[in-house]
Amino acid sequence: TSELNIANPFGCSSAPSQQKPPYLVNLGIDFLKFAWDPPEQPNGELLGYEVYRNATTLIASLNITDRVLEDTGLKPYTDYAYTVVVFNAMGNATSRPTTFRTFPKKPEGAINFNITDVKARSLFVSWMGPAQANGLISNYSVLSFNNADMVNPKLHYTGLGTVTSQALTNLLPFTNYTFYVTACNTGGCVNSQGKVVHTAAAAAEGVSPPTVANVYKTSFNLTWSFPTRPNGIISFFEIWMRSKALGISEQMVFSTSGYFDPRPTLQPLVVSSSPPLDQTVISGLKPFQQYEFQLVVENSYGRVGSAWVTFMTAETDPVCVEDPDI
Repeated sequence: TSELNIANPFGCSSAPSQQKPPYLVNLGIDFLKFAWDPPEQPNGELLGYEVYRNATTLIASLNITDRVLEDTGLKPYTDYAYTVVVFNAMGNATSRPTTFRTFPKKPEGAINFNITDVKARSLFVSWMGPAQANGLISNYSVLSFNNADMVNPKLHYTGLGTVTSQALTNLLPFTNYTFYVTACNTGGCVNSQGKVVHTAAAAAEGVSPPTVANVYKTSFNLTWSFPTRPNGIISFFEIWMRSKALGISEQMVFSTSGYFDPRPTLQPLVVSSSPPLDQTVISGLKPFQQYEFQLVVENSYGRVGSAWVTFMTAETDPVCVEDPDI
């Protein structure tokens, strides 16, 4: 339908057609700025524009000279479709929708995660994405602090954003860990709250044999060290002795009990008490004879023995020297 009007510079008027879609000018995490050109066929004097977001939300009514719009207060990493409607006295024309996406923003909100199947050297961790991803999660990481180092976090796992669980291995036995999960997108990263986990005890490692501090004719002053990796609460030390030359089979010659917790006292689950002794005197031995000794350590997991070590008692004056034959 068209209308002839003597005051109309276009002559006959009809509804406009072929309105061009908007094109992107600028964007951010919470705004989109776009523009558009007039319709290819105005078919009369244009009166103004209306701009719709996602087909139904009218966000602006503009004069015919205004063809740039900035839509603000948007969500990060979200698609928005815009259509432009142009009017003249005879009707209107609508552009096809054009979709723009805001920039991502670093994730926000809580990351919930669970830790199960806790053993001496391994555990299983699973997690959910952050409350507001604000973009495509590119990777998750699992890190921890432990009672040996509360300053530098240790990375246990990092992987694709589609993975939400992982078995962690190579942990230290009998250690207080504070685990947390990190979620990242191209806008940044967010950390979960920390969760404290106490790995189980294991057999002590780095058990060295006793050393001799003083050697006498019929005794030794023995000393020993705590294991380099106690892996549990040390409750007993035992000294075992044997002598092949004298036909003495393995026998315990000393024991001491106490409580030694290798974890720092400021960490949870720690009780302070006196540790077992770390020295003793083994007496009643024969002069100038070889004896073998072993240190046995008992922790909350079990018992471990060191290698055997050999010491010789000091010499003494000869006895029962017979007169020479003449």
